[in-house]
Amino acid sequence: MKKRTVCKVLLTLLFASMLKAQEEKKDTLYFNYDKDYLKAYNNEYEQGTIYLKDSSDVGQGTFFFQATDTLFHLNPKKVLCLKEFVRSSKFYNKHKTKKLDDYRLWEYLNRYQIFLVKENENKKYYLDVFAYFVIE
Repeated sequence: MKKRTVCKVLLTLLFASMLKAQEEKKDTLYFNYDKDYLKAYNNEYEQGTIYLKDSSDVGQGTFFFQATDTLFHLNPKKVLCLKEFVRSSKFYNKHKTKKLDDYRLWEYLNRYQIFLVKENENKKYYLDVFAYFVIE
């Protein structure tokens, strides 16, 4: 009976370590926080919700960021312009009525760790955000 219990524990530990080894570390993207392109809501219902100017109507499904944390003293190698990134991507078509394919943008950005870089009084801080897509 003890042998069986020990074997079960060892097998469980072995499988748990294998699963942990298969977790994928996400690459990181840094985007400048452009207050003309991003609209942040900080009311009681949408605390930390940040929409893109190009996002679709909520009824059609919309892409947004949800801020989860604020960090300091990060050293990004490159900070991208979010507006240029979105508008030059395969998810954006300026000739269509619905210019941004919110779902495909979410699907792509969901694979990354994303930080929005803000500057206040010459001090930089980094909003840790998650990409979301919602249809209401």
